[in-house]
Amino acid sequence: MQQLFPALEGCVVPLLREGSMKYRKPVEDMVYATADVSDTVLEKFETQFSKKGRGSITVSVVLKDGSEDVCATGTFVWFVQKRDEV
Repeated sequence: MQQLFPALEGCVVPLLREGSMKYRKPVEDMVYATADVSDTVLEKFETQFSKKGRGSITVSVVLKDGSEDVCATGTFVWFVQKRDEV
């Protein structure tokens, strides 16, 4: 979520509603992840969030090793709500 929406950091409460991972191979070195959201899903979330101060978004994640081989993929469904100002 931080990679996709850095401007929302500290301003929202993200809640992971659902997640699934599919592992392809074991890893013995460095691993890094990249997150991706389709333009359609992103637009829908931004519309929901701007109107209601909350919204749901599905994020796809790919984990790769140091050789750029995909070792796992995942899908995560987040509920994000704007924090009440104190």
